[in-house]
Amino acid sequence: MKIKLNSYFLSLLALCSFFLTTCINAPDPPQDYANVEGLVTENGSPVVDAEIHIKSHFEPGGFVEGEVDEVEIGFTATASGVYALELYRLGSLQPFVTVFEDTLETGEQLLPIPDSLLSNGVYVYQIVTPLDQTAENNFLINKPDSALASTQPLTRTNSEGEFEISADYLAIESLFSRGQNEQFEITDSLQIIVVRDEEIVAKEFLQVGVEGEGTFVEITID
Repeated sequence: MKIKLNSYFLSLLALCSFFLTTCINAPDPPQDYANVEGLVTENGSPVVDAEIHIKSHFEPGGFVEGEVDEVEIGFTATASGVYALELYRLGSLQPFVTVFEDTLETGEQLLPIPDSLLSNGVYVYQIVTPLDQTAENNFLINKPDSALASTQPLTRTNSEGEFEISADYLAIESLFSRGQNEQFEITDSLQIIVVRDEEIVAKEFLQVGVEGEGTFVEITID
């Protein structure tokens, strides 16, 4: 399935497009959630450089598997010059990758985001124009587990086998739209998926705690 997102520089706002899973519509969540901290071990030893992915729980819907979505960013270039397409994780102030930076002529443009960059979760893209104007939008990716092994992970375990996931990125209690009349919310239930050597080696369910309580999970590879 192909997802197309449109940005219009006339308003220079984050615009909502209604497609499979897109666009946070809710205000800030009423609770502050804790970052998820974890430890991955095997035979009592830390697992180093394991890839960490997530699967969010939806209400309604549950832990559903989506499709492998091809994301394309469509916009109208109103001036010739160098354009940049930057990709952020939700809650991050810095892009983790610049998908495109090159000269474009005026007219309709369509820039793909490689599937290999998109693990499960919420992303924000930003387009920077030659005049340093910006337009942005957000979207949610929810892949089948089998598609995660070849995808850039959300994070990796460190030399002690530890990892941390920002609660901002989880978008808990945020509301999304699949269409004009169908909405769902991300809940505080979460699944951690561990990949090593392009193979899923462990999965663990947890409930994300609120700030002050903390959220810690130890995952053992059998």
